[in-house]
Amino acid sequence: MSEPVAVWAKLAEQFPATGLWPVLLHGLWDGSGRPRANGELSPLTEADIDALDPHTVLQDAWHGWLAPIDNRWAPGTGPLAPFGPGFPGLTAGQSASVDEPLAVDTVGSALLGLVSCRRPADAIAVAGWYGSLNRIGSAEVSAVLGSWEDRFGVVLVGLGFATITLLVTRPPTTGAGALHAAAEVAALCPDALWQPESQPFSLARDCTLEAISREPVREPVWHLWFD
Repeated sequence: MSEPVAVWAKLAEQFPATGLWPVLLHGLWDGSGRPRANGELSPLTEADIDALDPHTVLQDAWHGWLAPIDNRWAPGTGPLAPFGPGFPGLTAGQSASVDEPLAVDTVGSALLGLVSCRRPADAIAVAGWYGSLNRIGSAEVSAVLGSWEDRFGVVLVGLGFATITLLVTRPPTTGAGALHAAAEVAALCPDALWQPESQPFSLARDCTLEAISREPVREPVWHLWFD
């Protein structure tokens, strides 16, 4: 375990007492320090997050970014197989935790931030990160991560200029569960489907939900990048 991740883990353990969630912060690759150095932050409130329904957020994103307007694939085929143009809904949560050591990769040096929030998922919107702005708002991201936190034990580890690193303590273990979770990941982060080669630490894979259901969805760490 690297030193930044070890420090993150210790602070995460203390969160119930401190109310401060730790986040490993990475700036833009060009060394400019963005978004922190340029003040490119737009903090929201927990009320902004609470006003959103995760199912509705993902359903709207599915129709807005994934289901092609000119759909040349028959229902149940193509990139969204086995699903069609309709959002398949939220998958059931997992009860068993992954029994393995924390192994979160980091890219370069990282600063450590502390965010005062109710739960790890809220940290994204409360801190004002909007690296997903071209696709979806930060309150929407936090709302979905809150649902993933409940169902998959997902917690926020790192934020980059347009990247999110998530520790997943209860990833899907069945094929059906992984496919539904892949649909949720693709709805939140369409680039995970359409640009797999650009996802941090991603292996080469096809632009299909079935491919996402194998990697990264069944892994204990999810790295997402937003174009």
